[in-house]
Amino acid sequence: MKKFLPLILLAGASSPAFADITHRMQSSVSLSTNAAATQVERVGSTYSISGTGIDTSWQKYGSTGTNDVTAHGVGGLDLQSVTDNGTTTQNTFSNLGSLTASQQTTTTCTAGCDGNSPTNVTTANGTAFSLTQSYTQGDAVAASGPSVGAVSNYSTQVSTATGSGTGTGTIKSGHQMTITGGGSGTTSIGQFVTELNIK
Repeated sequence: MKKFLPLILLAGASSPAFADITHRMQSSVSLSTNAAATQVERVGSTYSISGTGIDTSWQKYGSTGTNDVTAHGVGGLDLQSVTDNGTTTQNTFSNLGSLTASQQTTTTCTAGCDGNSPTNVTTANGTAFSLTQSYTQGDAVAASGPSVGAVSNYSTQVSTATGSGTGTGTIKSGHQMTITGGGSGTTSIGQFVTELNIK
């Protein structure tokens, strides 16, 4: 029995346990005050047209009589220039000309239809027609940016005034925090993070 005793003791011995433990604590305070800012979005001009069974003609914006008429034209946007007292300036938004629509006609030949001059030809209006026209005038281009809080000619805008005052924050050695918010347009945030890692 004495010969086997050392072997029994070695088999029963246990290995020591090793572990890495990391503990971290962190406190922080963030204070911010908004700067003045203005954000705008300009809406552009759009035009669309669709139809069946009609014929159209389009006249350029500002033209009169039979000037600047496009036969079978469907219209379009035009950025016009205006001359006043010898000075030419360009409008700040697109203009839409005038559209004239007429019902298409049908031609029927009942006899003598061969050759270049058929006889017995009748002309009548078409049986069905439709026309859809849509126009949205865009915002005029502003000569300068709006002041904070002012309303410009643009469709969508957000104006933010300068924040008033500044918040305060203190952190003590025991991670106690004292935070006071500022006036309008300010942000005060306090944060405490504790982390424990065991490997």
